[in-house]
Amino acid sequence: MDSFDDIKILEISKKGLPYVGQTHSFARVEFFHEGKLVDTRELKYFDQETIFVYLEKEQELDLSDALVVDFNLDHFRKRQNLPESTTIAIKNLIARNTIFYSAEEINFRRAIFTGQTADFHDSHFLAPLINFQEANFENTEDNFHSCVFRAEEINFNGASFGTSLHDFRNSKFEGKKLFENMTFRSGEIDFVGVDFGLGEISFTGTHFGNGRVLFRLSVFGEGRKDFSRVNFGQGDVSFEKVEFGDGDVNFRSTIFGNGKKDFRRCSFGAGKKNFSNAIFGNGTVEFVSTDFGTGKLSFKLAEFGRGNIDFHYCHFGDGDVQFDKTNFGEGDLDFRAVDFDNCRVIFNRVEIAVGDIIFEASQMKSGFINFKNSILGRGEFNFSNCIYPESDILIENVDFGQGAMSFKASRFRKIIFRGSQINNYFDLRVNECQLLDLSETVIKDVVDLKSYTGNITIHSIDLRGVRLLGLIYLSWKNLGIKGLILKQDSSWEEKAEQFRMLKENFRNLGMYIEEDLAYVEFKRAEAKALLGKRKKQGLLPSTTGHISHWLKILIMDKMGHYATNPLRVLFSMAIVYLAFTFAYLLLELWDPSAQIVSSLYPPGDPHVLGNVAKAFYHSAITFLTIGYGDYYPNGPSRWLSAIEGFIGLFMMSYFTVAFVRKILR
Repeated sequence: MDSFDDIKILEISKKGLPYVGQTHSFARVEFFHEGKLVDTRELKYFDQETIFVYLEKEQELDLSDALVVDFNLDHFRKRQNLPESTTIAIKNLIARNTIFYSAEEINFRRAIFTGQTADFHDSHFLAPLINFQEANFENTEDNFHSCVFRAEEINFNGASFGTSLHDFRNSKFEGKKLFENMTFRSGEIDFVGVDFGLGEISFTGTHFGNGRVLFRLSVFGEGRKDFSRVNFGQGDVSFEKVEFGDGDVNFRSTIFGNGKKDFRRCSFGAGKKNFSNAIFGNGTVEFVSTDFGTGKLSFKLAEFGRGNIDFHYCHFGDGDVQFDKTNFGEGDLDFRAVDFDNCRVIFNRVEIAVGDIIFEASQMKSGFINFKNSILGRGEFNFSNCIYPESDILIENVDFGQGAMSFKASRFRKIIFRGSQINNYFDLRVNECQLLDLSETVIKDVVDLKSYTGNITIHSIDLRGVRLLGLIYLSWKNLGIKGLILKQDSSWEEKAEQFRMLKENFRNLGMYIEEDLAYVEFKRAEAKALLGKRKKQGLLPSTTGHISHWLKILIMDKMGHYATNPLRVLFSMAIVYLAFTFAYLLLELWDPSAQIVSSLYPPGDPHVLGNVAKAFYHSAITFLTIGYGDYYPNGPSRWLSAIEGFIGLFMMSYFTVAFVRKILR
């Protein structure tokens, strides 16, 4: 019956009905589709006057396999001088395979259907306006299975239904569809396989009772789809495999009960998808394999109860995905293997009492995921194996509760955990990351940045202001942590603090070689920070600051890496010893009185050492502060010997400190 969109009545005649002693009107009708003749039939014919006779006598109406022209209860009210608010009873209406036609309006407004059935199965409605406004089906079984509604406007606003099955399966609607403020007491509501066609459709304010509500396999065309303020009752709700087409889809302030909410494998086109303020109740909410198309998707202020929320294998096109002030209750939030195009996914001020947050194996072309000012309860936070090479994850001021966290084997442009609190094991062994920002983060457990396969690539890191109450596992060499911190756009004070924190971290881990390396960089950065302060205090502090800075570099750093490298101290001692040896030789050549004199033998005695031997020997016993007295300095060499003795004493002490420090650990 859905293969035509217009009719033409050729002839109306009276004929006798077989086996019945009466006649009936018949009409010969041509059927057209897009202006082309597709069929010609002869059908029983009911006009307005004939219908009115049945209504006046309150007789049952059997309109099956007929053409009904100008069915209009408002016209009947005028004929009976009844107010427009008067309800009209229709008993046991059977209109199977019926064609309702009018050039103006098909009107069942405020009809009360009584008896066993109101059966419109396989009927066709064709008029500018099809009006079932405030129709009452509460005391009968209603059936709109496989109906076709073609009109500029189809109005079921305020219609009420009873407790039986409400069957709209496989029906087709063309034109503006109004299903607002309908009520269903109970029973299954079945819109499976319905073609809602082009144009706006609104179910605003409708209450679906406590039966199952099925829109599975339905198709919506272009135009706005409005389910705002709908109450779906306590039964299961299924939009499985629904095609929503282009246009905004609105579930704002909708109430779902404790049954299953099924949006699996749906397809949304271009336009906004709005679930803000929706209450999903307890029970599973499934969006598995749904394509959300392009346009903003909002779950702002939505409330979920106990049950999993499953988005895995979904596709999100270009547009924001917003979870602002959303309450997720108890259950997993599953975004596994989700495909994001160019998106901004925002979790702002959300709360999750108990449940995992899983983005494992998801990917994004460009954009970011942002968790901000949120509280997460007991559950895993999993971004392992994600592919976001041109996208970021921004986590600001988030309390991660008691669950473990993982970014293992993922690729991100930026990972930012600024100002958050990490309470449990955090696996940060990413494959690649342009920027890892843990600034102002409180770490109470283990952050793992150490891969034994050496496949972690981080191009920039920020550890400023980290409160380390736990441990950070990382490799100084493989990660190149020194270079990452030094190339930061940060002050030397901030760099020094980061190296100091790492030094303490390595000490707590028993990684003493890495501790020494971090300590050296801490002292170097600290020295540069102090020099920078002196430069700002004027000429004199700046001058003394430079002198102090370079002495510190020479003595503390170059000679022994701040007492962390005893071999380097030994090497420095050897250089100083040789320098003084040659100084004695040169000084004696310049001033013959500055010679090393033997106290045992007179000059010229064959037992006296030569000049070179005396210089080496005297330098050794002076540097080591042995002082045998068999040779002593004369003239200016005395002052040089005093200086060497002091330096030797200092450097031996420096070596002792560095050596003991190594041995004791």
